[in-house]
Amino acid sequence: MDHESLLALYDRRRGHARAFNDELSRSAGKEALATAGRRLGILRKGVFVFDNEQEMAVLSDACLYAVRDAAGENSVQRTARSGRYAAGSPEQEVLDAMSRARFSLFTLGDSAPGVWIEATDVFTGASCRIVDRGLSITPCPMFATRLVDYPEFSMTTGAGMPVATERTFWNLTKALDAKGISPAVLRSPDLPVKVRDDFYYAVTAHLLRVGVL
Repeated sequence: MDHESLLALYDRRRGHARAFNDELSRSAGKEALATAGRRLGILRKGVFVFDNEQEMAVLSDACLYAVRDAAGENSVQRTARSGRYAAGSPEQEVLDAMSRARFSLFTLGDSAPGVWIEATDVFTGASCRIVDRGLSITPCPMFATRLVDYPEFSMTTGAGMPVATERTFWNLTKALDAKGISPAVLRSPDLPVKVRDDFYYAVTAHLLRVGVL
């Protein structure tokens, strides 16, 4: 697929994803916001404290993907199986992909600036190509982000958080070790949902504390 076709498909999917993100963020209840805020360290003594606008996007991402109901589903997964859209429709395709979104740390490699960049999961070694106009021109060697995978390429969702120095990375791994989350655990093919969420909150809360945004 040529670059023009890739970007056209990317823009269509990004438009649907942005609409779903906005809708689900607006409908997030107070309990979901409080749960995510506490675990991110943004809710302090009952008050949400944001250092910048990007942290609001981080909170929104947590509410959508890392706050679950009694059945273990997040709001994206519930919407994906709601039957609102016909199977095979562009909207359902995006929702299904979003329901399988994955969060991790990724090293960034070769790129076509303004179109795509190659990424490799730091912990599993899995590689993918991310289509993203902005990320494809970033000088940062590593990002913590949530990816939505499609057959043709992957896309970011939420607020990406740069890990710009080796010291930041090693301090982050120490924070994960302190919570019992090791690289070996993260490489497990059957990683429990709770561990995935714990990993997300541990990484994100640490990077927020050290001010990477």
